[in-house]
Amino acid sequence: MAETVSPAGSSSFFDGSGGWALHIESWSPDGAVEAAVVFLHGVNESSQTLTARRLAARFVALGCSFHALEQHGHGLSRQRDDGGLD
Repeated sequence: MAETVSPAGSSSFFDGSGGWALHIESWSPDGAVEAAVVFLHGVNESSQTLTARRLAARFVALGCSFHALEQHGHGLSRQRDDGGLD
């Protein structure tokens, strides 16, 4: 059985506490959304890891939207010197 891995989803940032721009990557099915899944990674993970991509592919195939939130200091999340976002 071939393994399914999702390509990159849509990428966005939101203003977290302490001047952090926290990254979130989202995937959605082509049809109606049956449920929303929020993935909060563990140590040494981000939305770009194979685990997140595999989970995204599986849940989207089941009709769910999948949202991977990156914690402080992981993946594309970053802290701004001025405490704000672009």
